[in-house]
Amino acid sequence: MIEKITFGDLSLSYHFKYASKLPFFMDNKEISFKPGLNIIYAPNGTGKSTILSILAKSTASEQGGVSTLTQHWFHDIFNRDENRMGEIKVAHDGQPVVYINSRNAIGLIGGGAGFDDDFFKEGFTETKLHESSGFTTMHRLKKAMAILCGEEKIADSYNMKNFYSSDKDKRHEVFLMPSIAHGQKTILLDEPESGLAIHAQSNLWNIIDKGAKEQNIQVIAATHSPFSLACDANFIELSPDYINIAKEKILTLALQLNIMQKIKEKQDE
Repeated sequence: MIEKITFGDLSLSYHFKYASKLPFFMDNKEISFKPGLNIIYAPNGTGKSTILSILAKSTASEQGGVSTLTQHWFHDIFNRDENRMGEIKVAHDGQPVVYINSRNAIGLIGGGAGFDDDFFKEGFTETKLHESSGFTTMHRLKKAMAILCGEEKIADSYNMKNFYSSDKDKRHEVFLMPSIAHGQKTILLDEPESGLAIHAQSNLWNIIDKGAKEQNIQVIAATHSPFSLACDANFIELSPDYINIAKEKILTLALQLNIMQKIKEKQDE
């Protein structure tokens, strides 16, 4: 369970310094989440993926979709005596988190200069698939969908992959220490509908909505998909009144399609 992010001064964060100039983060110093389905609903460029990235990095959940301790993650967080997250604090219960980013390339780091820890597990597999973006999205979503459908469970402890720490350097334990009581386990989904056809998007959001309730899981998703608006969720807007704007556009489109259908029916008579 993730309860809250406190941003502090984002300009002090090595990874998220850029977000300090985005309107939402200039006006808001924290963001809270509830049990069950949380939907960050916002247009492109407002910081919704940034919020998921903060949660993922803060819970070491960027390795193949599940919280995993690696040397790469450790050095990404700590540089000598510096905490590279800056003043960012995430209140969570210390349980492993599943993170799925439908659009982010898996396998390469440093602008393609090297391979990350999951190149052979995920990146190489996707290279062999060599399929459409929609097919790749479904491949990446398999783990989350299996959990939401009750076919798999989220692990009870963090994985470790080529990770070691000296007895004197236990900074990761302090960094990952829970600050709230145990609650629901968490899945992070960044635009899970990316590249999917209309009917697939509708089915996907039905599964997410239903699965969060039936499997007693916290889901934090970032999207601007209109199908997510039908979900029973805690909606978080990063852009003022964006949900109402989206609903108005959807209603306008529905009216236009209805008028076009009636015109066609008249012509066919």
